[in-house]
Amino acid sequence: MRQQTKERLQRGNLLWEGSRFLLPEHKEAILPLFKDNQPKEKPLIDDQAIHEMERAIGAGLKRHIELYFSYWENGTFKTIVGEPIRIDQLHKRLYIKDSFHETHLLDLTNLVDVRSNH
Repeated sequence: MRQQTKERLQRGNLLWEGSRFLLPEHKEAILPLFKDNQPKEKPLIDDQAIHEMERAIGAGLKRHIELYFSYWENGTFKTIVGEPIRIDQLHKRLYIKDSFHETHLLDLTNLVDVRSNH
């Protein structure tokens, strides 16, 4: 009897393999999550939006205020919250210092939106 018990324990997760199933309700709830993980195309930004972002970055540099930077990277949209430190116009990069005093390098061509929390 003990040998049989040891064998059952050594099977690992096989004991529960037969009880795995997916209800239609579960499938409907899971599918939108997978669709959200699909890579997204880089959006085209119009001139007015670029001008507004430039103004916000300029104000952040001048007044040392924290801004929300939304950018596109590898098919996903990401956000950094921090203070702009400087702009490298030659390489089109923006240096941002976050609340942990870490410096992030952001490619200006991937910038989607800049907002102030004020």
